[in-house]
Amino acid sequence: MKQIINISFRNLIRQQRRNILLGIAIAFGALVLILANAFSHGISKVLFEQIVKYTNGHVAISYMRNGNLMNQVFPDDKRLMDVINKVAPPDSRVEQAIGVFGRAIGNGVADNVILVGVDMKGKLTDQEKKEFSANFKMLQGSFENLKDKSNGYPVVLAEQKAKYLKVKMGDALKVRFTGVGNQASSAQLTVVGIFKPANVFMSAPIFLEVGDVRALAGYGTHDVPGLQINMKKPQQFAKKVADQIHAGLKPGLAVIAGKCECKGKTTDILELGMRTDSVSMLGVKKAVKLVQGDSAKAFSYEGVIVSHSLGSKLSCKAGDTITVTWKAKYDSSTGTALLRVNGVADSAAPLPPMSVLVNERGFYKSYYSPLPSVPDASVRNGLPDSTSVLWASLAPEYMLMKRCATTTEYSKIQKEMGRAKYKGIMVSVQSMYETASAILNVEFALNLITLAAGLILFFIILIGVINTLRMTIKERTREIGTVRAIGMQKNDVRMMFMLETGFLASFASIAGTVLAFCVMWGLSLLTIDAKDNPMGMLLVQGHLFFAPTVIATVSYNVLIVAIAVVTAFFPAKKAARRPVSDALRHFE
Repeated sequence: MKQIINISFRNLIRQQRRNILLGIAIAFGALVLILANAFSHGISKVLFEQIVKYTNGHVAISYMRNGNLMNQVFPDDKRLMDVINKVAPPDSRVEQAIGVFGRAIGNGVADNVILVGVDMKGKLTDQEKKEFSANFKMLQGSFENLKDKSNGYPVVLAEQKAKYLKVKMGDALKVRFTGVGNQASSAQLTVVGIFKPANVFMSAPIFLEVGDVRALAGYGTHDVPGLQINMKKPQQFAKKVADQIHAGLKPGLAVIAGKCECKGKTTDILELGMRTDSVSMLGVKKAVKLVQGDSAKAFSYEGVIVSHSLGSKLSCKAGDTITVTWKAKYDSSTGTALLRVNGVADSAAPLPPMSVLVNERGFYKSYYSPLPSVPDASVRNGLPDSTSVLWASLAPEYMLMKRCATTTEYSKIQKEMGRAKYKGIMVSVQSMYETASAILNVEFALNLITLAAGLILFFIILIGVINTLRMTIKERTREIGTVRAIGMQKNDVRMMFMLETGFLASFASIAGTVLAFCVMWGLSLLTIDAKDNPMGMLLVQGHLFFAPTVIATVSYNVLIVAIAVVTAFFPAKKAARRPVSDALRHFE
């Protein structure tokens, strides 16, 4: 075998001119494949790391209340954080994703803006500081100025936004917006920093300290906006963490345990929600029969049905008003709700004793304002469970949306959440690989196109390989006869030509790889001005970004060599099978 390898190397060197031209063609094909793959992977990496990471996080928890995607508030921060802390890697960073849409008025000019909160208390790693500086190149001021409250609410905005609104450092900026309670609000901000954004998407928001945005939007102490979880190894952990958070947030039955007063009488009470969709309403109607009241009103959008035992104890009947009070989960405040009774249930109805069933439209208004304390064990044991005929018709603490696998599925879920007009809170947990799977699809499509074009190019090149090999074999026919005459076997002859082609393809593909990295380096030095062009999002600080991977580079090199060797197999086999006598008599 060693002798065959030596002969193959010698023959490769003997045909220098022909092999150099063929090697250049193979090297060019390798360059195209590796360069295109690095560029497409660079695009997806830029979109993920520069845009998706900052707008969505590696894992995102979002909400919708009353069918309003802008109403991003969940009233139980401790519950969320307990689940996240149990499953997220220790190096994870959990950030509040507050985005409040509004209208900003500068010096005689108005524009739509998004008020985005920045956590100035969190500690950044050196890598995160480097990424932050690259994405937000400060021209004037600093993000640290957001901590200075001496001039009201400080704000940092992009250079383009500042020019459009005609504001500069120290100027006042008035904003009008709608808070989380759907209340119209306004505020005056002070410009304390202007930056040059890394891409066009970062020029739209204006940034405030997260506490200022919470205060302006009307978030309570234990209210939490959308959350973003970023980690060092998102490829390894993001989907797994999202799955575990989703499992940990499985909602239970929503219940208000408190006191009820009617006609001067007071007793303990359990208030439950009655879902309003047609299937759930039909289930309630079948299970709960009335002894008093109008069925049409009792099962309407404003329906209130008291259990038989509660009606007897309080002597209340249809048309009476009851007052329900309860303690808040996290503070000393109390909640109060006035309910007009529409019906009294039959004693055989599967309702808990001393309970009232309220249509979810009215129930959720009470349940989240404020969030009631958790009932004790004895109360929870008396609640309906999954075996009860009422279970599917009772309101949960919130609705947990299913996990999705693609951007398309995620969009459908968002539309469903909007159409449902669900009065409670809908919770969605997704990783960026689902919410931004379209980016991966784009990269896959680009790679597929690149591979197809590269293979077409290589097939053209390999036609040259075949022709060159046939010509070489023809020229060396007598040599083949000679080596066969002195004892070389057919397999050795075939192997000799295949090794020659393999060595040529290997050297050429390596040269093409080196050249591809040189071209990447040269192109990445070019500065491209794309200030207001959306294509600027594909750039990093005005430069093209290439992200070659070891796996792709090695795979393309192996593919090139494999195709070349397979192509050489057939002419080499034909040469090896030629009779020795014919080969020795060959003359040109």
